Amino acid sequence: MLRVSVMIILLGFLLSCAAPKPVSESLPKNSFLFVAKKSVVRLCADDKCPEHKTGKAGSGFIIANRGPDSIVMTAGHICMGEPNEVRSGMRVFTSRGSFHKVKILKWSMNPDYCILLAKNLSESPVRLATKPPRQGEKVFTLAA
Repeated sequence: MLRVSVMIILLGFLLSCAAPKPVSESLPKNSFLFVAKKSVVRLCADDKCPEHKTGKAGSGFIIANRGPDSIVMTAGHICMGEPNEVRSGMRVFTSRGSFHKVKILKWSMNPDYCILLAKNLSESPVRLATKPPRQGEKVFTLAA
């Protein structure tokens, strides 16, 4: 009887342990983006004002969709203008290799955030937690 009970418990355990999905497959990778800003600044000295190229990069993620476009959140210091900036442009790059022009909707340095509108980008938004994680719960961070 004991042998049969052990076999039933062991069989139940083995059947209930389906292979879990690898973490890399369950993360919303397509919702995370690489954000790049290129700028041209003019630095004047001795009556000469040559232009110089500069750039910034960081990570971002989709927080909502608006028709064929997406609302993206990134760091404010990525969106902030440079001193003596003449012109600039920003794009976001997806994990699939596509890139999309963006428009700055709002940004702040305190707290450090920037909200962008990414044209023709319709990936699913990241689901944000509504409460803090419980002690011992797995937490993941992704960045570019």
